[in-house]
Amino acid sequence: MKKFTIIIIAVLVSSMMFGQSRLDPSKIEKSVDFNVIDDAKSEWVGGSFVSWWSNASVGDEFFIVGSNFTEVGDQISKIRFYHHLGTVNFTGGSSATFTNTSYTVNIYENPTLTEPAGITGAYETNIGTPVVTKTVTLTQAESGTNYELELDAPYTVTTNTFWVSVKFNNGLGAMRLASTGTSTNEGYFMYYSYVDEGTPWGPYIVDTDFGTTGAPSFRALGISLFIDDGNPIVEEVDLGTWFINNVDDQDEISTITLEANESLILIPVVWNYGPDATGLPTTLTATANGEELINLNILSSPLDAGRGFLYSDPDTEAPYTWTAAELNDLGLTGSFNVVLSVPYPDDTDPSDNTFTLSVTRHVSVPSNTTDNVSVFPNPSNGEFNVTVADNSVVNVVDVTGRIIETQVVNAGSTLNFNQTAGMYFIQVESNGKVETHKVIVQ
Repeated sequence: MKKFTIIIIAVLVSSMMFGQSRLDPSKIEKSVDFNVIDDAKSEWVGGSFVSWWSNASVGDEFFIVGSNFTEVGDQISKIRFYHHLGTVNFTGGSSATFTNTSYTVNIYENPTLTEPAGITGAYETNIGTPVVTKTVTLTQAESGTNYELELDAPYTVTTNTFWVSVKFNNGLGAMRLASTGTSTNEGYFMYYSYVDEGTPWGPYIVDTDFGTTGAPSFRALGISLFIDDGNPIVEEVDLGTWFINNVDDQDEISTITLEANESLILIPVVWNYGPDATGLPTTLTATANGEELINLNILSSPLDAGRGFLYSDPDTEAPYTWTAAELNDLGLTGSFNVVLSVPYPDDTDPSDNTFTLSVTRHVSVPSNTTDNVSVFPNPSNGEFNVTVADNSVVNVVDVTGRIIETQVVNAGSTLNFNQTAGMYFIQVESNGKVETHKVIVQ
């Protein structure tokens, strides 16, 4: 007889669209809390997802213990689950083609579990007859979305234990799973009625760490319930942002050291810690020393909780890149910070809407010495000296061309200037000629 095996595969979509691709959720350390009960508002409770369960068969039914997420008197008006049609390529080279178009949502009251049936993680069950049932057929138009099925009438929570299920009726369905260690793991089960070589297995309820060895690795199912109090839902969104510089490993970077000829390569990330999907667009920006490096309109469509995007340069569909020459022209030498920002109205934790990357460039600047003018030291820590051989007018000019300081000096004199970090130009006018020297303040 064939052994049940749960294969959990984190998905990374490699295709780019409008400079946007999906973030590998296994890289996210901050958890998403999908079990937030707040009587003051309508809200979604239950699970979301970061990975795929790709072994479902026709007739498989997936359960969430709704009474674990609700209180007596709550009304459940909608059930949310994921619908996908077509082939998905997973990291590691495997793939699955999802074909299910017909789904049935059931609500059962007071189901029972018996002693383990001799298989670790599997329990015989008496589910009973559903008290609510509704079937829906979905198409390619809804593919790749969290579909919200509205019940014909709200289900009112009583003292009864109740389970809500989603059943795949006619093909391989795309059930999604949350990350491991979900605090609400006791509220989710998988259902199997498996026949192998003529031997029936089940029906069984199988908990979501079935097939693992060692310590449990619970993963909540991607089924959510909408608690409706008659008022509009109050969105709760927590966006976070940071930089990576490698699409393959997607590790967060907080510091970068560059040699004089190296380019700065960055990929901004935006992640929704939830518990709700975003409902408003926003702007992703990055600045350094007052220079705007990135300005990108994002989230024109909702970003679900527990999901994120990598953003590339929309002009090149490649990581944002600034060459050494471009960095020099921007005055970004020595040490500077790149500040990434993704503001969102009423964000529940604005502290992670901003991320700071520290950059150090080892830039060597040629000696700024001629027969008539000497500028030293260069680079400097803020102070530099200008020595002239002839009577001269000395201007300090910033990268915008604005003269920020002017002094008239006699031959043989040395001037001292003190400027903030950046790139400057020293213009020395004498005997009808102008010499220009570039200086770097770190």
